[in-house]
Amino acid sequence: MLRTQQLARIISRKTGVSASALSAALKILGEGIKDALANGYDFQWQGIGTFETRELKPRTRYHRMKGERYTSQPSVVVHFKKSPSLNEDIRRRASAILDKLDSQPTVNPVEKR
Repeated sequence: MLRTQQLARIISRKTGVSASALSAALKILGEGIKDALANGYDFQWQGIGTFETRELKPRTRYHRMKGERYTSQPSVVVHFKKSPSLNEDIRRRASAILDKLDSQPTVNPVEKR
């Protein structure tokens, strides 16, 4: 899993902006997305996807340990819907990486005695 500080370092190498400034910007971005969702807005990140909230209605459920039926509380959950271009971009980049690996000479592993 890639963490925020690791992502900030990767972007820093590509842009020359300090990793600490990028880490702070990513944190602010995350807070902005949370605020938008909490206020009922969807957040669309072009080329990545859309974050949206969905309301879950109360449902009748069964508690196996108690052997009783109960009604769950209504709640709100976050749903992510990926952009159609996201899979294609990932496939293309992964294919390029695999092609590069295939073109490198292989090293024979050392046999254990």
